[in-house]
Amino acid sequence: MNMKKVIAPLAIAIAIALSGCNSNSENEKVLVDKSLIQYVNPFIGTGADGHTFPGAVHPNGMVQLSPDTEMEGWGSAAGYFDHGQSADIPVYGFSHTHLSGTGITDLGDILVLPFTDKANVTYNTFDKVNESAKAGYYAVTLNRGDIRVELTTSPRVGYHKYTFKQGTTPHIKLDLDHTLNKSWGHHTTIGNIEFIDEHTIRGKRSSDGWANNQHIYFYAKFNQPIVKATAMIDGVETAVELKDDAYQATKTIAYLEFAQSPQPLELKVGISPTGVEGAQTNLEAEAPGWGFDNMQAQSQQAWHDELEKVTVKGGTEQQKEIFYTAMYHANIAPMIFQDTDGKYRAMRTQALKEANDLPNYSVYSMWDTFRAVHPLHTIINPERAEEYANDLIRKYQEGGILPKWELHGHYTGTMIGFPAISIIADAMAKGLDINAQDALEAAEFTARFHDESEFPDWTEDQNIGAASVVQVKVYEDNGFVHHGYWNSASYTLEFAYGDWAVSEIARMAGDVRLQDEFLARSENYLNHWDQETRFFRPKNHPLSTNPNKPPLEFNRPVDDSRLDECETVDVSGKPMEKCPLLPFDPYYVDEFAFTEGNAWQWKFQPLHAFQWLKEELGGAKGLREDLDELFNARSSNTGEDLPDLTGYIGQYMHGNEPSHHVPYLYNMTDQPWKTQKYLDRIMNEFYTTEPTGLIGNEDVGQMSAWYIMSAMGFYQVTPAAPSYYIGRPLFDEVAVKVEGGEFKIIANNNSPHNKYIKSVTINGKELSNDLTFEHSEIKAGGELRFVMTGDRNEAIQSQNES
Repeated sequence: MNMKKVIAPLAIAIAIALSGCNSNSENEKVLVDKSLIQYVNPFIGTGADGHTFPGAVHPNGMVQLSPDTEMEGWGSAAGYFDHGQSADIPVYGFSHTHLSGTGITDLGDILVLPFTDKANVTYNTFDKVNESAKAGYYAVTLNRGDIRVELTTSPRVGYHKYTFKQGTTPHIKLDLDHTLNKSWGHHTTIGNIEFIDEHTIRGKRSSDGWANNQHIYFYAKFNQPIVKATAMIDGVETAVELKDDAYQATKTIAYLEFAQSPQPLELKVGISPTGVEGAQTNLEAEAPGWGFDNMQAQSQQAWHDELEKVTVKGGTEQQKEIFYTAMYHANIAPMIFQDTDGKYRAMRTQALKEANDLPNYSVYSMWDTFRAVHPLHTIINPERAEEYANDLIRKYQEGGILPKWELHGHYTGTMIGFPAISIIADAMAKGLDINAQDALEAAEFTARFHDESEFPDWTEDQNIGAASVVQVKVYEDNGFVHHGYWNSASYTLEFAYGDWAVSEIARMAGDVRLQDEFLARSENYLNHWDQETRFFRPKNHPLSTNPNKPPLEFNRPVDDSRLDECETVDVSGKPMEKCPLLPFDPYYVDEFAFTEGNAWQWKFQPLHAFQWLKEELGGAKGLREDLDELFNARSSNTGEDLPDLTGYIGQYMHGNEPSHHVPYLYNMTDQPWKTQKYLDRIMNEFYTTEPTGLIGNEDVGQMSAWYIMSAMGFYQVTPAAPSYYIGRPLFDEVAVKVEGGEFKIIANNNSPHNKYIKSVTINGKELSNDLTFEHSEIKAGGELRFVMTGDRNEAIQSQNES
């Protein structure tokens, strides 16, 4: 082989790819492969409850530069909400940080709004026909002033391009008081702006919201000189120009004026969690020159590089759009949260640190993402999956405990259980490079209760309540969390699964004592199982001595319609009530019992005990009959009305994570074809190309990762147990880049009608009785081959006993 012929084209390709990084010329273009990014539709999930944003973002980028159109309420979680409106849609500006798919609002830092008339500085409007978005790029034309807005990003820099109508004077509002969902108590604590020169300003925004003491620093440069700069401080416009002073207040807004010009006004904003120097470093490293198109091309090429890790053939154009948009959403977070020189702020203490060889990440929505996002990354991004697990261990070492929902280096305490333990255990089980002793220390400490005395350096605003919730103590004392505590039964089920994950880490670390201890604890889910009703149920306090309430083991709610029948008596001088109770109702939604669901959704838990559940329900046939009851039950509930409860097939609820593994459990029954039946329905009904095309919150990649794995034809029902259950492949062929080369999934005779699996082999051999295969068989490369059929009678039969 002539190596000169190989090296020369490679060198040219690298030179072209890098040309935009340090170029001052728009004439040097980056070539982009658009074969896959053409399928990315950032508007999917921006309506209904999806809570995604359409703005520009780099894969795992610290900047999410997007329009803010929704300021209050649940729909403001990502700053943008598609109401289905076609004209005069309000937009308050374009801010640099956003969450993707969450159920809680935060961020929205450093808002920029171009304007021409000071009367229109609160907001502008746009028409839907003038808005567009694709991977790494967002554009819209604002109605007032006819201003064309274009946005793109690098990992740490937001690049704005504003084209003003000829004859109008360009202005920019830089709003550091801008806050999403102020009605929830979110607010700016410091807004600092400093004028450096006629092209440069810098500052910071500090805020309290979902997490307290958040700090984002910025360093901004304009391609045209600022001719006038004034500030609005705490609602009062200053008489002195910003050029003459630096301004700091809780409500700081800068108004910048520029000369009329035929050239677009361009703005680059570097951001940093460490300081203005870090923001400047990031800007100079990632965008030293001017060239909007080159940065856009670099971002799009980065997205192509992520998307091509999985390539598909066959399927419809709509299915490809859903699939690659899911790949896009699954690679927004966790995001890089450090400067280009490696500096970052430590977990909780916010001490300045050096990342060295392990990147610092943020936005871990782990109760959602431990189920599919992190397992997916172990397949398509094993290096990143390894970094995530090691970063979580480092967060334990820095902050004091493993987080459940981490946001910008802070504990939020949101959601339940020990999901970080599962993520670490799954990475270890798949052979990633994790220090077993460090992992075990973090997992064991987190799984045990610790009172405030064990965290003496925690301050009140560091959310000490998120460190070790009281439910852990109740669980350790009783073997379950009793009713009266929030999400009581769900906490027990999640704690039990977390204990099993700890036992797996202990096993891999060679600690038999801890392995046995936590394996025994992992059976605590049995304390909530009611053999009579065949459901998990909330339990009453084990030491209840109230003689006026029935000594029920399992809790039943009070019948609110019969409160007039309550009897008030006196026991030992204390008034007590005896009220009529409702009979057990699996449809009853009570957040003191279950997290975002009812007894139906939580029946098929915990994730490590499916063989027990199968035996308890009467074997393969009994499990299938109970699954049939779930999918054929009525879809209406009693009790609380929660916005999270969406995507019903019977009482299967795809809009929330506890149901995501359930269709795959039919593989353990005497009718495994029902896995394919329901997966086909879920993927076709609950995923579309519309803004409302996601059912429920997208949840920082979880809804998307579920679709990616299911469309490929398999799913991991038990994270930390490295095996996969087969599903219903949507595409004729899928190729996944893996350590061993390539893992192919072939679906012969596939079509929308042929949704059933006639046969399946991996590397030429049949699968196990439960139709599973191992992660090692993916990692090594090879082939998973399906033969599909439209005849249910030809569908593969399980060898499970009836």
